[in-house]
Amino acid sequence: MKHLFWLLLISISSCTKGKTTYSRAYWINATSHHIEVRPIGKGIVISQNVVRLLPGSKLEIAASSFRDIVNRPMFDSRYFEGADSLIVVYDSLYTITHYANTPIALSPKHYLFSSTRNIGNPNSYKFEFQDKSKHKRETFNTFTFTEQDYLDAK
Repeated sequence: MKHLFWLLLISISSCTKGKTTYSRAYWINATSHHIEVRPIGKGIVISQNVVRLLPGSKLEIAASSFRDIVNRPMFDSRYFEGADSLIVVYDSLYTITHYANTPIALSPKHYLFSSTRNIGNPNSYKFEFQDKSKHKRETFNTFTFTEQDYLDAK
């Protein structure tokens, strides 16, 4: 019985607490224009993932968790599932394409994935974090649509 106690004590003390990051991502419309984000996959609009943002609005696009502590922009969003590009439409008039991969033919107005204005590029997001404990972190990833984005589409 004594050996069982020590074995149990050693096994409990050898357990390490897993590290976790809880990540949230947001889109903010800081323009005076209506915005519609249309994910495109295999040449068609993925209608269930279309997003509409009113002027001045904010939308949470992701809430996910990851094992370990994350030190860079990272999140999983259903709005990107199956999409190879996103078309952003301003006021139902002006469009600009945000590419995940560079196609053979480009739309006249576009942001390549390497652009810091591309909403699919994690590096386009303002990244902030808050450590809740030694093993738990919360991250906040925010992309803000600006008036310059509208002008680039116009």
